[in-house]
Amino acid sequence: MLIGTDRFRSVLEATRRVCGARDVRWAEVPHPLGSLGDDDLAARARLAVDQFEAIVLTPPPPPA
Repeated sequence: MLIGTDRFRSVLEATRRVCGARDVRWAEVPHPLGSLGDDDLAARARLAVDQFEAIVLTPPPPPA
């Protein structure tokens, strides 16, 4: 499972390609994280958890 911020989407996509894992999906939250307070960071974590649940519970699309 990959989790990243929207600013680093290209890194997540490259990681997927380099690793040969075309079906890997990831949770993506708004950037930045480092400067957030506890409440905002918890909200971003909730976004990632919601996406993770959807990734785990939804089958990937068929290969193209």
